[in-house]
Amino acid sequence: MSVFAPQAVSQRLTRRLTALGVTPGQLMGVSASTFMFEAQLDGRPVVVKLLRERDPMAGQQHRAEQAAYRAAEAEHCPVRLPQLRYADAEVTILEHLAGRVLHPDRYPGQLPRSAVERVLSMLDRLHTWRPQRLARTPLARETIVGYQMAGLLCDDDVYAVECLLAAAGRQMRVEHAGLHARRLLESGDTFAMVGLEHLVWHLPGRDWAQLRLLWAPTNPWLASELDQRAHWAGISAAYTVNLLLAACDEWRVHHASPHFDLVKPTLAVNLADARSRLHRTAWSLP
Repeated sequence: MSVFAPQAVSQRLTRRLTALGVTPGQLMGVSASTFMFEAQLDGRPVVVKLLRERDPMAGQQHRAEQAAYRAAEAEHCPVRLPQLRYADAEVTILEHLAGRVLHPDRYPGQLPRSAVERVLSMLDRLHTWRPQRLARTPLARETIVGYQMAGLLCDDDVYAVECLLAAAGRQMRVEHAGLHARRLLESGDTFAMVGLEHLVWHLPGRDWAQLRLLWAPTNPWLASELDQRAHWAGISAAYTVNLLLAACDEWRVHHASPHFDLVKPTLAVNLADARSRLHRTAWSLP
């Protein structure tokens, strides 16, 4: 792993890091809009997220993640999270948590059942949290229409989604909404989660839907476990919509990848299964 090079960003941002007393260390990741690297601040290990450019979408996620960490500290989130050490419009500095990543891949292989069960318990605690400072983000119709215009959904799919959303009513709960195995840090018998840029109040079932889509193929027991949890929680309609959205999201994420043709058959099966489930659930409504 390479060391973060300050010359990779503007001189203005380099001066900002120096003024804050940040000593850069190992580079952890680079996206189109963000650098993430280990560092030292006041003699303590931290993780720095640095915006590379003034991209409106990246800036919105940057602010949303900072808001989530502030809410977690102020309203006592029951899940282990890194503490926010510093935040401004372009820089986020977080406590560096000890622990190992549960799995580096988006689609992990077989995971220890005990570890998955501890993740589910952690999510149970998150989903019962009721912070007042986090934004509420009902599912926007534009999201569904966008997938329809992309050719992933048809008119009947959109109608079924609308029926299920009507059945779900005003249900919302706090969801991580980006819970990949690499965002879970295992230390002893506990897990911590990182990457909170999408953690707000959502249509319930988003986390379970993502786990079902990404983890259940190699951990088959998990599919029925999550389906039962959605039923017991009284959110089957919302969960079914989230399964469809997760399948559409995966198609979108991979569509620009040079390896799209390799994963396309799997993505197509996942999407077809989600659409079939959508219509079965919609037809079963009273």
